[in-house]
Formats: sequence, C-alpha cells, structure tokens
Amino acid sequence: MARSILERNRTTLDRLAASLIEHETLETAAVLEILDKATPFAGDGSTGTRTGSSAAATDRRTT
Repeated sequence: MARSILERNRTTLDRLAASLIEHETLETAAVLEILDKATPFAGDGSTGTRTGSSAAATDRRTT
C-alpha cells in the first residue's frame, strides 16, 4: 500500500525534492502548496479527504 501511494504521488514528491535541493529549507506554506497537488489518502484504501498532520496543517492554514 505504501508503495502505491508513493507511486501515485511521484510527481509531487519529485517537485518537493527539487524545491528542497534548490532552497535547502521550505516554509510551511511552500510545502503545503506542493502537497496540495498530491492524491489524498483516506487510510482505508480509497482516495478521500486527507487525514492526519496534512489535514491539520490545512485546517490551520484556512483559519
């Protein structure tokens, strides 16, 4: 399951890696902007709403 999540989000992970190589560090907003392109993972094998720290970070960003 982990492998399929990584494979589905390969482009997003490559963008994150390239940005980290270029800038060495990233602000939260920059990371969230890149991760917004990722395929959400609900944890039950479907692709539903985000859960966990990514959802919490998004919630903090919108308040």
